[in-house]
Amino acid sequence: MSNNLFGEDLTVVNVGLASFEADAAAQGARTAQVNWSPPREYSPEVTAAMAKLQAPDVAARIAAANREVVQRVIDAHPVLTGFDPAIDVVPGMTKNTILHAGPPIAWDDMCGAMRGAVTGAIVFEGLAKDIAEAEEVAANGGVVFSPCHEHNCVGSMAGVTSASMYVHVVENRTHGNVAYTNLSEQLAKILRMGANDQSVIDRLVWMRDVFGPMLAAAMKSAGEIDLRSMLAQALHMGDEDHNRNTAGTLLLFQALAPH
Repeated sequence: MSNNLFGEDLTVVNVGLASFEADAAAQGARTAQVNWSPPREYSPEVTAAMAKLQAPDVAARIAAANREVVQRVIDAHPVLTGFDPAIDVVPGMTKNTILHAGPPIAWDDMCGAMRGAVTGAIVFEGLAKDIAEAEEVAANGGVVFSPCHEHNCVGSMAGVTSASMYVHVVENRTHGNVAYTNLSEQLAKILRMGANDQSVIDRLVWMRDVFGPMLAAAMKSAGEIDLRSMLAQALHMGDEDHNRNTAGTLLLFQALAPH
């Protein structure tokens, strides 16, 4: 393999979204786009539904709706107003509710990572003494499963939100809606990736008993934090405001530290 990869002219073969090929070409690379998609068979019902979506009048309505969505995202003004246990602020949350990422799904249909997160949350909430018992609780209706988005929540990866987890409370000043997301466990062995051993449970307990109340008290003193301004500043400092968030974390700490 050449050690001068970045000093040579590149030829990029793109398999996937054509916009990737266009971006590479715009930077002067020689490009080739492979028009390929996984082979698949659709049922007559799905084929008919897809045909309806491609009808000109329906496609126009979809395009208009997409433009509206993008505009709402652009116009949104998110403001952090507090940290609270999910049971106290999330609509519809109960002591045995488990909110999960993605659409509605039954225990039997969950992937391994989501099952790991669910069972870890069950143990964390004291609804089972260990993971084996938590699997029985989950399979036998001992908890209520519901998608995060049906409760104004966001769940990342296989992440779940349970009653005593602390959540960010974020108000959209432009449109008036409020959203919630639980505290990040960092990037190590974590519940949202399906890990659920005792070290994961211990961290969740610390976040519930120590970190969460400390953040909540600081926010009550701080009042509110303008997240749109903070996200913009973090971008200028090198974050991408998703998984690389060193600057954003520093800015949030800076805003809360005096309190």
